[in-house]
Formats: sequence, structure tokens, C-alpha cells
Amino acid sequence: MTIFRKIIIFIKSIPTILKNIKHYWKFIANDRQFDYHYIYELLYTKFDYMSKYYDKGVMMHYIGEEITHKEIKICKELCSRIINNFYSENAYVKFNKQYPNYYDDFINNINKEMDKGLRKKILSSAKHEGYMIQSCINYLHDIMKRKSIRWWD
Repeated sequence: MTIFRKIIIFIKSIPTILKNIKHYWKFIANDRQFDYHYIYELLYTKFDYMSKYYDKGVMMHYIGEEITHKEIKICKELCSRIINNFYSENAYVKFNKQYPNYYDDFINNINKEMDKGLRKKILSSAKHEGYMIQSCINYLHDIMKRKSIRWWD
């Protein structure tokens, strides 16, 4: 391919480049290097972009298009749950019912010794939260590992 041809291809792709910059700008501007949260924000942004592409109906109609769209929506939802700390609220529901004023009491009595039973329940809830987040991440990566090779336009 000649240099002239490469320049022509680049010039023709400028609108797509600008559209992508506009779409990813929010993510790029807020990126932090060492927080897993941003990896899932990037994936969410990509899945959102792909899902909107399917919603517009500009896809070539091929066998399995609806299934692919559904898989992308599932991945988008899983990323959303990880980003929005969905599992944190669910992990502590039982604990919050037993100890509705725990957080207020904790702040007011921060230097006092914590009850061992209470500590055990907090650790149990935290462990359950970690388990739910890890299950979500595993499910997301499993779908991507098995299915993403078929996601094309």
C-alpha cells in the first residue's frame, strides 16, 4: 500500500475518529491507572456503544444477531453492576436489618472495642460481597471469552 493510499484512508476515517473521541471522552478524562473500576467503565462504554449500534438497526442482518445483541446487553448490565457497587447494598441487607443504626453508632463510638459477634457479622457480609462481585466478574469474562469472537458487524 502506497503512502498516498494510506493518507486517503486516514482522511476518510477522520469522522469516525472524531466520533469515537466524543464517545470515549468522559472515560478518558476520568481514567485512573490503578483502579479496577475504570477497566469496567471502559468495557461498559464499549458495550453501550455496541448496543446502540444494534438498536439503530444498521447492522447487517445475520443469523444470531438478536442473540449477540442480548449477550452485549448482559455484559453491559454486568459492568454496570460492578461500577455502581450493586453488590455492596445486597450483601449488607440482612446486617442492616439487624443493626439499623450501626453506622451512626460506629461513628460516635469509633474508639470503643467492637463486639466480637458484630465483627464476625461484618466480616461475613464483606466476604459475601466479595464473593458476589467475583461471581459477576467471572460471568462477564466467561461470556466475553466464549462469545466475543462472534461479535462483528
